[in-house]
Amino acid sequence: LEDAAAKEDPFFLFVHWWDPHYDYDPPEQYAEMFDPGYDGDSDATEFFNTHQTKTPRDMQHVLSMYDAEIRYTDDHIGKLLERLETLGLAQDTLVVFTSDHGEEFFDHGKKGHQRNFYDESVRLPLVMRLPGVLPAGKSVHRMARIQDIGPTILDLCDVAAPDYFEGTSLRSSWEPRDPEVKFEAPVQILSLELPGKGTHMVGLRRKDVKIVWDFEQETGELFVLYDDPGEMNPLVFTDFDDPAHPAVRFFKQHIQELEARRALLPKTPGHMGVDDLPEDLLKELAGFGYLDNDHGDSE
Repeated sequence: LEDAAAKEDPFFLFVHWWDPHYDYDPPEQYAEMFDPGYDGDSDATEFFNTHQTKTPRDMQHVLSMYDAEIRYTDDHIGKLLERLETLGLAQDTLVVFTSDHGEEFFDHGKKGHQRNFYDESVRLPLVMRLPGVLPAGKSVHRMARIQDIGPTILDLCDVAAPDYFEGTSLRSSWEPRDPEVKFEAPVQILSLELPGKGTHMVGLRRKDVKIVWDFEQETGELFVLYDDPGEMNPLVFTDFDDPAHPAVRFFKQHIQELEARRALLPKTPGHMGVDDLPEDLLKELAGFGYLDNDHGDSE
């Protein structure tokens, strides 16, 4: 940032904070802030590696340590924003804050992430700041997708987005829309496949509805999110062609389009498989939960 301020040139900075991810081991002052005086034997750092039964008090401690990690990270984000102010960069720097996934704490019987499409895993924060361009303090109640972030950044920086981008700029979320231009509500396709765990499902998320099809179980669930935001009362279906569920048939069409696009992807000669990776890298990837392992399994 100091170099950027000195050169007065455009810059791109990506900052990746890992602390809210497991394991949950916040500095002591933050642990005391969120769960003072805890005297149990629950180790929040081992929550995802063990299958021990947690008492309600122990689970409260795990959640408190998760919150403490978030607060610790939040304080460091504040330091970064303060540095932008100090260096005179804040007024013309676009800041985007987001995440790649959430976490489950037995909300639907499992823990971790990368196991299903419930909102505790896939609904994320997205906060943007650009003084004089983005309206301060405005909350937008429409769906946005991770693939929309890149096109939005380029749009705000007056840079043309490449043709291969799947997302669209979110500018219409805060600017008045031309009534003559038809607005297409965004649709998010979800895909999760872990062959070693017997997990293969696809989903579709709109603002008002979510549909999930489990290829292993050959069943689907439809959630009307306005009436059931906690996703506790699914409408279960086993037939894509059921005339009573037009949203399900709409979902089937999107699955077919997804499979068609996948079929067009180039096949890379000599593609490296998991078995070809070095042992030390395999161990590290497994520790982060990126390979089929016990991270995130339900008890």
